[in-house]
Amino acid sequence: MNRERARELLPIIQAYADGKVVQVKFSGPVERWSSVEDPTWFACSEYRIKPEPLEHWCISDGEQALGNNESLEACEKSLNELRTNNPKMFDKYEPVLFREVIE
Repeated sequence: MNRERARELLPIIQAYADGKVVQVKFSGPVERWSSVEDPTWFACSEYRIKPEPLEHWCISDGEQALGNNESLEACEKSLNELRTNNPKMFDKYEPVLFREVIE
């Protein structure tokens, strides 16, 4: 490993030492990220810290989802405002959490 590669990997190795999950992508016909428990730091592989799944809150009536809120509280506030202005249209809507699948 040369110094440039060491600088490139240093934040990932530090995060690994701090308990984060490391993922590796090997070169080949099927390139996908895989979690590894004990990385070997091969020169021909790419490494990253496993990303956290994105989450957002929407309101839904079971058929369609509206909005993009960062928290349940913000979602409920938006829904209450919509219900105040148009109670019949939004009476069946409820807050729903959407979480990205990254496996």
